[in-house]
Amino acid sequence: MNTAAATSEPKEQRVMMLITIEGEYVTRLRNAVIKACGKWLEFVRVQPVPHSTLMRVWLGLGQSAQSAAMRAIVLALPEAEIGRIQAI
Repeated sequence: MNTAAATSEPKEQRVMMLITIEGEYVTRLRNAVIKACGKWLEFVRVQPVPHSTLMRVWLGLGQSAQSAAMRAIVLALPEAEIGRIQAI
């Protein structure tokens, strides 16, 4: 039996958040989220919405940082659309 694995703490649940914003605000969103929960942020994926000026942004982060990220997004970009939040 591997004692290191048996005594290590379980990893925190991770979540992925989908946010839709105007393309010009991607940097503002990224900066707000990094400032609010940078050490829990695992990835930021950005994809343009076809035939639109909107961008879809996926954030991967620890579940404990979810409320801090949502607060930062709403304060920095009140017009942001926060979509699906799912465990990953």
